[in-house]
Amino acid sequence: MSMTKAVSLLLTIVLLVAATATRAAAQEKLTNAALLKNGGTITHEKLGPDAGNDAKSSPEASADGNMRSRHVIWGAPHAFHIELVQKMPVKEVNFVCTNYNNEISPKDIVIILPDGTEIQHQLEVLRPKGRDVPRQTVAIGKEIDRLTVKILSNHQGAPKPDGKFVNWGGIGEIEVMTTADMQKIMDVQQYNADMPSYIEGGRVRSDYADVKVTMPEVIPMGTYPGIFLTKAEFDALHEKIKNSKDEQTQQMYKAILGAAEEWKDKKVEFPDPNVPAQLKDRNDAPAQAHDNLSKTAGRIAYAYILTGNEAYAAKVREILVGYAKLYPNDYKEHKGVNGSDTSKVMAQRLSEAMWLLPLIQAYDIIHDADCMTEADHKLIQEDLIRTAITFINSKRPAASEVAALDKSNPEWRTATPTKAGRGVGNWLLFYYAAFIHGGIVMQDQDWIDLGAHKLKQTLVNGIGEDGMWGEGAIGYHLFGRHAMTASLEALARKGIDVYSLDNFRPKNLWDSPLKYAYPDGTSPGINDSGRSPVASGWQSMSYDFAYLRYNDANYGGIVNTSPTQLFQSSAHYFPSVIYEKQPVKPLEGLGSVIFDSLGYAIMRGNDGGDQTFLLLKYGPHGGVHGHPDKLNLILFADGDELAGEPQGYRYEDRRHSEWTRPTVAHWTIGVDQKSQLPSTGRMVAYQDAGDIKVMRGQSAGSIPGVGLDRTVVQMPGYFLDVFHAWGQAKRTIDLPLGFRGNLDALQGKDDQLKPMSDSAPGYKHIRAFEVKQDGTWTGTWQREAVSAEEASENEDVRRAHPANKVTVMVLAEPGTSFFIGKTVDERDRVVVRRIGKETTFATVIDPYKATDAVKSAEAIKVDGPVGGYGVKISRADGGTDLVIVRYDTQEGGRPAEASKFDGGSTDALVTVVRLDKDGKVLRMGMVGGTEASYGQTKLTSAEPGIAWTK
Repeated sequence: MSMTKAVSLLLTIVLLVAATATRAAAQEKLTNAALLKNGGTITHEKLGPDAGNDAKSSPEASADGNMRSRHVIWGAPHAFHIELVQKMPVKEVNFVCTNYNNEISPKDIVIILPDGTEIQHQLEVLRPKGRDVPRQTVAIGKEIDRLTVKILSNHQGAPKPDGKFVNWGGIGEIEVMTTADMQKIMDVQQYNADMPSYIEGGRVRSDYADVKVTMPEVIPMGTYPGIFLTKAEFDALHEKIKNSKDEQTQQMYKAILGAAEEWKDKKVEFPDPNVPAQLKDRNDAPAQAHDNLSKTAGRIAYAYILTGNEAYAAKVREILVGYAKLYPNDYKEHKGVNGSDTSKVMAQRLSEAMWLLPLIQAYDIIHDADCMTEADHKLIQEDLIRTAITFINSKRPAASEVAALDKSNPEWRTATPTKAGRGVGNWLLFYYAAFIHGGIVMQDQDWIDLGAHKLKQTLVNGIGEDGMWGEGAIGYHLFGRHAMTASLEALARKGIDVYSLDNFRPKNLWDSPLKYAYPDGTSPGINDSGRSPVASGWQSMSYDFAYLRYNDANYGGIVNTSPTQLFQSSAHYFPSVIYEKQPVKPLEGLGSVIFDSLGYAIMRGNDGGDQTFLLLKYGPHGGVHGHPDKLNLILFADGDELAGEPQGYRYEDRRHSEWTRPTVAHWTIGVDQKSQLPSTGRMVAYQDAGDIKVMRGQSAGSIPGVGLDRTVVQMPGYFLDVFHAWGQAKRTIDLPLGFRGNLDALQGKDDQLKPMSDSAPGYKHIRAFEVKQDGTWTGTWQREAVSAEEASENEDVRRAHPANKVTVMVLAEPGTSFFIGKTVDERDRVVVRRIGKETTFATVIDPYKATDAVKSAEAIKVDGPVGGYGVKISRADGGTDLVIVRYDTQEGGRPAEASKFDGGSTDALVTVVRLDKDGKVLRMGMVGGTEASYGQTKLTSAEPGIAWTK
């Protein structure tokens, strides 16, 4: 071979090798292991006195896949600690700047690896532009399970238009790129999304076949007042109020007249347009001033219509005309605490509508007063009402929308909207009330029809098939229902019937809370909501109109005990119209139910005369108001909520995001000190068998790479909770436990408490000490009774309550840690922690102060082709209970071969055996199986299902 040919061949080989390497590199798949969905964890640490951070932004924002979000920092040095779900090959770390040109951006950094290696690097300021996202890469080339990025200095951002610089900013993304197959690592094995569900009864569906709506007499357009009542009706109502013997009604009447007298000669001062409202707080001083002035106008207007005193009307006119002159130009559109909305008087359109409604109603009432001129009418209608509702409608005039609707569907005014498959916000209901009321007083049919159309769309899509408002927070259900009532009744007085919409769908909003409530008439405060009464207080005042229109005798008792109120208050924009006692009918049908649109499974019981309530939350996340707490459990027993939601805080309070929302504040599993992801779980088993009740839920999407399976069994005198978590990587798995009262294990230990974390949301608000214990742990929470009088005298006491005692046993498992302490809301709490790929938390809860139903409990072996967990409970009466939970995925729709346990066998998902002190079977049942036996007692079913002994 000649030298030329040899060189040519060698060159060809080199080129082929290079091309192969290039193709291999191109085919090499890199995945960002720092992402939450891939099990990554990122925390932030300030390393010097000049370093600071914004607690309202989360460290996770710098590793969430979105370069526009970032953990806001200033000064230096800082450290971001990133932990991966397991040890894996990491090729490189990428850094992405934010696209906020004015912000500071990290400059000098050091990457520290677990073996002590330090890689120094200097970042440039490379801002993303559109889809062009520059990444600055630092090679790693090692197998690691964690790393730290230290930021030693920052680049100054570009000056703002005024020439000034900001001293804060951050990094858009830190990407830890691995060649590992993250999809395989994060796959939840032994989970069958198509496994059959075994649900017997419970689903809420209201039968409204016999319901009829009694519509009120129509108030002709152009009649004033004409939103809710005519002048003659107000006169008749005045006689009822004056002659009422009800003390609260008389106080209300005196308050209306007193306010009118106080204000008739008082100077009206409008909030300064140069000091915008709601910049940092929805209830700041300017917002309060606007709100008070609006409600004052409404209250004085009611005093005018009741008494005919023209001085009162003149004062209302002064407020209306003053706002009408200022609103178009002086009050500027601005953004405030709600970063995704703007407004003029307030800083969000919800607040704008709530401010506007009392003014519209006040105008309706004084329209025909002697003080009003044609110029006043034009000014108020055009510059205040029309301008405001147009702004609230995203600056779109009603006429243009109506024209488009007429063109697309001439029948839109009477048509029932179709389901859109997406949730809606409660605040929209207040917008539409303003459109409808505004349209009535302006005699503008377009605004009335548009408001009615949008209202119907919202109700059809907002009220689930289970009858509950789709956001899953009872506070917003009741809040939105008040706005809906103001619209429904105003439309009815114009001859438009929305009460009967879509098979009387609106009626659900009055019925479903009664089925949802605790035995004491309050409701669980799930998601962004607090525990609140559903059939008393301000929440029940809308039952006046529900009673009148639906003729439902179930509402009579609620109407009788509801407060009466003519004037407007926050969220309440309709008058009380019933002042006579109505016939009372006991409420019916309040048993165990599943709100399947929300995904709330409720078991109600009567244990020895004590009403019980268990709720397992398994369904959709709940939108913007949802909490990351899939398979959360809530317990009411012994006369009170014993384990429920954490204390709520206002959105502006950082404790809302740092404590109320995080997973650890709830009674469900969290992993690696992180909150769950928004997800939807499912109900696998549900059956109320009288004195024994079974619920089982699953989730494979709430924690990346981890499956959750929770079985709750209610037995006479106690509850059993079997909560299983599993995955492919070793994780830190936590189950929080918190009940009302003082925990015995905590007494005298306050000096040993320290935060569980410096930065992890939720955990940093738990002060605790650690106890490592392999055996069964027992703790008792105890609380003394508080009377209504004591509660009213002590602002730290949230409500009256009976005494309670809750004894909890956490069954033994080696390697268990108990973090025992207090939360930010001063509740005693235990976080049970285990580290591993799989664990089952088995907990026995005895919630009754009168008796101790359980002597002891232990895990028992379950042998079979699928995993399982058995619990043997020794009762105080000498008997024994056995509960077997099998982790059978039932591939193909049928159970795997039966498993053996202590004296029995079963192929069911859940099996319960109740024995007397002599070992005789008192009761036995299975859910999700074909066979179960214990001794001589057997259950069989041709098809997998539910079966119990007689």
